[in-house]
Amino acid sequence: MGSVGTVRLTGFPADGTEYKWRIRPVIKRGRGPWSDYEFFINVSELLFIYGDLSGNGAVDVNEAVMAMRFVLALNVLSHEQLAKSDINGDGRVDILDITSIMQKILGVIDDFPVER
Repeated sequence: MGSVGTVRLTGFPADGTEYKWRIRPVIKRGRGPWSDYEFFINVSELLFIYGDLSGNGAVDVNEAVMAMRFVLALNVLSHEQLAKSDINGDGRVDILDITSIMQKILGVIDDFPVER
C-alpha cells in the first residue's frame, strides 16, 4: 500500500496547457523497486492566488505595478485579474489593494485581508 501526500505546484501560466511529468520515487535503505509514474496536470485547474495578476504563481512587484497602472487608468485588467486584485474584498481595485500587495511582497503581512 502506498502513501498519500499533497503537492502544491506554483509558477505555471494559467493558460490551460497540460504539462507532462515523470516521477521517480526515492526508496530509502534499498527497499522496494523503482517505479515510474506519469500524470498530467491541467494548469487551468491550479489554485486561485490573490494578488497574482501575471499568473506566474507568485506575488511580486510586477503585480503591484499592474494594479497601479489599472488604478491610474493606464491599462485594462481581465475579469480574473480584477478578481485577484481585489485584495480587501470591497468590490473595487484601489490604493488599499495596492498597499496590501506591497505589504505582502515586503513580508509585512502573511495573508491578504480577503484570505482571513
